[in-house]
Amino acid sequence: MGEVKPAKVENWSTGTDANTLFTDGERVLCFHGPLIYEAKVLKSKPDATPVEYYIHYAGWSKNWDEWVPESRVLKYNEDNVKRRQELARQCGERSKKDNKKGSAKAKKMEQIRIESRASTPSKDSTTSQSTASSTPTASTGPATKTDAANTSSTAPNSATPTATSRANRKSTQSASASVRPGTPSDKKDESTAADTTEDEAATPVAPKKKRMSEQRPSLTGSDVATTEKLPPTTPSAEPAPCVESEESYAAKLEVKIKIPDELKHYLTDDWYAVVREHKLLELPAKVTVQQIAEQYLAHKKSVKSTSASKEVAINDVLDGIVEYFNVMLGSQLLYKFERTQYADVMQKHPDTPLSELYGSFHLLRLFVRLGSMLSYSALDQQSMQNLLVHLQDFLKFLVKNSAMYFNMSNFINVDPEYVRNAQ
Repeated sequence: MGEVKPAKVENWSTGTDANTLFTDGERVLCFHGPLIYEAKVLKSKPDATPVEYYIHYAGWSKNWDEWVPESRVLKYNEDNVKRRQELARQCGERSKKDNKKGSAKAKKMEQIRIESRASTPSKDSTTSQSTASSTPTASTGPATKTDAANTSSTAPNSATPTATSRANRKSTQSASASVRPGTPSDKKDESTAADTTEDEAATPVAPKKKRMSEQRPSLTGSDVATTEKLPPTTPSAEPAPCVESEESYAAKLEVKIKIPDELKHYLTDDWYAVVREHKLLELPAKVTVQQIAEQYLAHKKSVKSTSASKEVAINDVLDGIVEYFNVMLGSQLLYKFERTQYADVMQKHPDTPLSELYGSFHLLRLFVRLGSMLSYSALDQQSMQNLLVHLQDFLKFLVKNSAMYFNMSNFINVDPEYVRNAQ
């Protein structure tokens, strides 16, 4: 009888091997994104280059089990456990810092709004202020502050700060700073700016020229009074169109785009491939951002429920996505390691839109940043809600076609010279 040849199977090991650092069933630590997780080795590929291990993350669903290179796996010992805790601490501090930035900015806007309302003069207080400035008394500062607060309720449009009231506050600050050299000017100075002495009240202050944004017409078409129509020292009772209320600012902070859970791990794999493994996405991409947008539009047209008006809205949304992508890619959507490649691509294709060169992974990065950009758009609440519905539907389309769009084989290795130049 002839020799029986074994059937060909995929080359992985279920036991120990001299070529592997970790044994099957061993308790280990494993990188997943920027953090380290406790894991268990289920099996390995000792003949692969590099050696790979099939990892199960402790406490996580089997859906997260994956093959990882040996460079991501760490021995479970005291030093690596401390390293894991340190990375988790740093990540928590970064997220707290980002939250504090947002809350601090909101508090700053609230304080400015309160101060601007308190200092908004009425027509009656304008006359009293001009009289008080020519004949200063010992109680000029506090009285002016009290009068302005009491009369603000009777002034038309007193709920909205005026352009010149802001200029008045700045002029008062500059006057007090000139009398008291060496005193730092901060938020506390604004609250005590009215408590001036007789000499300070008599100090002449040069009128400040209005900014161009305060001279432009309002959104309703009515012109705002300019410095040519009123004397420089006379405050205007018209509200400045450039002043934004705290409510509208706070609402802008709430624009968030929810990334589906099915796409989040592609962001992690993307980060690891570029930052840790020093790989790059092949350019031009096999499926570009422009092509993805066209495929989504074709898909929506094939649905019978898509009306002509809805099709127009979808076209507008896709045009906006592509435009945001072209504008934001170079400054906000690239890792440092990719910038040398970006410079080369711009030199080779100077007239080609970036949406026709880059693909799905960079498009997914856009949606992480897009919410903060939309916060500064001029859309009303209803229009913003409609836009978010379209964006979430587009992300569902990416989930449905993720096998085609998010393929890790699109990442390529680079030569050592590129690595040296990029670092």
